Amino acid sequence: MHLISNPDKRITVAVSEDEARHMLDGLKRHAGELGDEAAALRAKLEEAGLAPPPPPDHIRHEWEGDPP
Repeated sequence: MHLISNPDKRITVAVSEDEARHMLDGLKRHAGELGDEAAALRAKLEEAGLAPPPPPDHIRHEWEGDPP
């Protein structure tokens, strides 16, 4: 992530497309807890053509000792 400060008191955050996809996923999952700024950011990411990453095909679980 890179922060770029502009003279008009705005900050531009530059992230990779993968990071932006994960950010969008979090913004969608926690939409009820976040405010209007988060909704605006979510809309901008979607307008840019981004979508959350697909869920993993397989989630690996590991246990120490005997499995439950």
